[in-house]
Amino acid sequence: MSARDFPVVCLDIGGSVRPYDPFLKLKQRRIISFDPDGRLVPKFEGQEFHAVAIAEQTSELPFYLTRNPTCSSLKPPNPVHVNRYTFAERFSVVSETTVEAVALAEFLEQESVTADWIKLDTQGADMDILAALPDEVLHNLTAVSIEPGIYEFYQGENTFMQMQDFLTRHGFFFADLELTEGVLDFGRLQMPRLIKEHGFKKSVVAIGGTYLNSRFFESGSDAKSSAIAKSLGLHHLASEPDWKLILRSVPRLSWNLIQRLTPARVMRLIRGEY
Repeated sequence: MSARDFPVVCLDIGGSVRPYDPFLKLKQRRIISFDPDGRLVPKFEGQEFHAVAIAEQTSELPFYLTRNPTCSSLKPPNPVHVNRYTFAERFSVVSETTVEAVALAEFLEQESVTADWIKLDTQGADMDILAALPDEVLHNLTAVSIEPGIYEFYQGENTFMQMQDFLTRHGFFFADLELTEGVLDFGRLQMPRLIKEHGFKKSVVAIGGTYLNSRFFESGSDAKSSAIAKSLGLHHLASEPDWKLILRSVPRLSWNLIQRLTPARVMRLIRGEY
């Protein structure tokens, strides 16, 4: 594996408000963001912003503007699943428009960009975009961050299990977990939404996180993949681990293990039955 030059090129697809937090932890970075919703204006200095949608191919496509701009999508919301939760009103379509959509591979070629890390928050079209990429682009990606739903909250949404299957088949492994939760609401209790959302137990609605490319880690990580691992807090995957940071987790790890050591589990450990 040849050495790769910095900066780490990060694509934030569906990221107009603020770049993905782990991107900001990279010391040498180039952040390129895309979002077609004109109601959202990027405010982060140094962020390269393109007011277009990323899709399977370059064309003009219908775009559904929702009450909450971060829920807008190329796919219409699916009331079958959305209406079960207190966040349903955020998905209400306030208008429909047509937006310019660009194929990601075409953008990368035109701009002479080699992507290292892609974060997708497209509200339902993540796998469509990845599946349209040439194998060479996927092969050279170090990391992919996603947040797909476990249900089709948008009509035709690519769900978590589809994304998991696609990425693992292309040599990525699940390295960092992020859960998104929501409160189920079947209209049985008439009370303000905020009380429900802050007072009731939540359920998982999306399983997200970051997948890393095996080829950059299994035989030792280079400087770029190490920087990405460290930005995710995965210091033990870096080529030169920061042992001070790793050791900080030991007391927490020890306490978590102690809490789980029931008498039966202690006996299994003694017998070597892990």
